[in-house]
Amino acid sequence: MDVKFNHQNELRFVLLVLCLSGPFFLGLVYTSHDSLGIEGNLPEGQTLYFKINNLAMGVQYNISVIPSTTIDFQFRVFSDRQCTEQVLFSDQSSVEIESSLFTPTNSGDYYLRLEASFGWGGFTLTVKEQLTGIQKTIELYSLPRLSWYWIVLPAIGGLVLLVILYFIIASIVKKRREQDKDGTKRRQRREAERKATRAFESGQEAMIEGFYRKALKHFDRALSFKKGWKQAEQARRSAQKAIQSLKEHGRLRQIYSSGDRERFINNFERASGLTKDQLESYGLQILQMLKDQGEIPDSQKMFLKMRIPLELQDDVRAYLLASITTEIDKLSPKIAKKVDEISQRIFKAYSSTDFFSIDFGDIVLEMNESIIDAKITLAAIQSAVKKPSTKIHSLGAFSPEELQELDKFTPQLFRLIQEQGTVSAFDVMKKLQIGCVTAHRLLSLFNYLKATDKVEVSRDYLNRGTKKLMTNLIEQDNGEMPSDFSIEELISKGLTALEAEAFLNEYERILKRISKSKFSEQESIQLQQDFFDLLEACKSEGLSASIASNIVLRNKSLEEAIRTDIHVRNAILPNLDSFTSESIELSSISLGAKKIEPRVFTEAKEEKPVIEAQAPIGSRGMVSGLLIDFEKDNVVACPYCGNIAKREMLAEWLKVKGLCPVCKNKLSIDECPELDVDEVYG
Repeated sequence: MDVKFNHQNELRFVLLVLCLSGPFFLGLVYTSHDSLGIEGNLPEGQTLYFKINNLAMGVQYNISVIPSTTIDFQFRVFSDRQCTEQVLFSDQSSVEIESSLFTPTNSGDYYLRLEASFGWGGFTLTVKEQLTGIQKTIELYSLPRLSWYWIVLPAIGGLVLLVILYFIIASIVKKRREQDKDGTKRRQRREAERKATRAFESGQEAMIEGFYRKALKHFDRALSFKKGWKQAEQARRSAQKAIQSLKEHGRLRQIYSSGDRERFINNFERASGLTKDQLESYGLQILQMLKDQGEIPDSQKMFLKMRIPLELQDDVRAYLLASITTEIDKLSPKIAKKVDEISQRIFKAYSSTDFFSIDFGDIVLEMNESIIDAKITLAAIQSAVKKPSTKIHSLGAFSPEELQELDKFTPQLFRLIQEQGTVSAFDVMKKLQIGCVTAHRLLSLFNYLKATDKVEVSRDYLNRGTKKLMTNLIEQDNGEMPSDFSIEELISKGLTALEAEAFLNEYERILKRISKSKFSEQESIQLQQDFFDLLEACKSEGLSASIASNIVLRNKSLEEAIRTDIHVRNAILPNLDSFTSESIELSSISLGAKKIEPRVFTEAKEEKPVIEAQAPIGSRGMVSGLLIDFEKDNVVACPYCGNIAKREMLAEWLKVKGLCPVCKNKLSIDECPELDVDEVYG
């Protein structure tokens, strides 16, 4: 029989319990009293305690106990609350009216103990002042100690109340649970569906990445939240079959050459009975639906929309989802060329932010590449980004054609390194928009050049670099050779890294060889004649007589130009009459970390002359190399060498350099005399 609680029944039950337990709390003795006298019943052998308020010291009080029946009792007066100290007053009464006189020794409250020694009956207790008859107030008093029933009975009552409270709360909670039961189940179902969906999506991502065992765990988790989910069950079977398929015919995952590529495809062809074109065609359809709908189609869609037989579906999935790895250093030239071409197109088509979200499906659909080539390319990019550049020990690690192709990108790489400090393969691919293989090999070349003091390259690099450098000096610096050379400076002049290395090495060898050689009289005359011819050629072009001018204008080799320059400056000019024997040391030539001995020649020490220029119309400025119009331009001359320039251009030059562009003497714009048009035309 079910008992249903409601609020009315619960309230009645509580009241019933309180009524039953009331007598235990009220006690077994009934006593009524007023403020001046007190009446009560006293059973035989029982004791009552009373409190007499405010008795005055030295006043005599009459304590009377009037029994209503035959009873013998005695009372005692105490001054402490426990009624345990010395008895101050004691008396016995019988059936007659009794009164006793009591005189307090101290003012305050006193306590009286009344005890029935024989019989049972009622009594009346009063306390009056003997002289005035004023009654004192009396109240029933309980000793400040507890009997066992004052502990047990409240405890029983409290337990009863707790039980009642428990049933009340339980009934309320039960009702509320019944009300929320349907809503809670709905929330739990929705939460389980969300968890199942997340697990299923994670499993699909793992399938696409080729982690089939991980995908299998995600599908199992999805089915634990949503049992009987057909789509998850189908995906789980696909993962299981992919694992088994890879064990049977998908073991070759590392692809380095075209032979590896073909063997990988042939394994799937033999296992599935499908041709390469069929695998690619079916895979393309699946990737297109994956892009449109965001998920791999199930068996029903593959059968009805793609016309893929049920028996072949798992093999197509296995081919599509099979993961491929490679090492970029081990790629054969043919595969490397294809990978480089595709990766270069990827970096041109996608920004740096979009690149991290690309997968092989995007490459197949948007770039019309095969599935296998797209996978190899992404694996190669991942290898290039994660693996540091290969350490090489000589330039023989590169073919001549590859070395020449990589050298074209070195100026851009050096500028990128100057901007960022350190670069990765991804930075090189993104900024230079080159393929991953080229970027990886380019960084290997850079690290080799950085770690090697001297690099031996073919003379083709020397000839190209020398021609570029000298042409640049003629066009930008009026043919003047810089006092310092470094890799960075030469690259800024348009040379590649290998061309700069070749030029610096050759320049150093020539200087060392010439410094140890002595010229015969005939050789000296020939070198001086070459210098005269150079002066004539430079005069007609408005250029300074330098190594660059000798190479460009007279088609001299680098060694011939340097021999002429050093012999004239070191052996001829110091012996001229206009020069003294005082030596002036020029700046040494700096070749990166390699130093060349400084050149020394003597120069006349005299007053700075004011040059009366005989410059013809059409002369070029020594700063810009541009033609000067003496009628319109404000022209000044160097007081040391007599070369002319536009005043504003020379002023800007001297603010930065502080030296004459040609003779390298310290100079300020105020020291340069201005040329008059009349002086120019004579």
